[in-house]
Amino acid sequence: MFILKIPASAGGIDLIKAELTHKLPDVKSSHRCEAIARGLGFRTYAAALAAAKAETPITAHVRGDLFTAYLTD
Repeated sequence: MFILKIPASAGGIDLIKAELTHKLPDVKSSHRCEAIARGLGFRTYAAALAAAKAETPITAHVRGDLFTAYLTD
């Protein structure tokens, strides 16, 4: 399995969200947001945003399998 490690920021999460709005227009916004969180290794979108806005930069481990698994459920 391929796992991508990236620095996560609130702006970066917003860019991902915007891109997925275009790529997955038929998926509800709340489901896209929660799938983003799972794909970045968080339990909720709120937790991902809180971590991204923290003073200490975080590194997210991007996992496409967790992103797609959330949307599949």
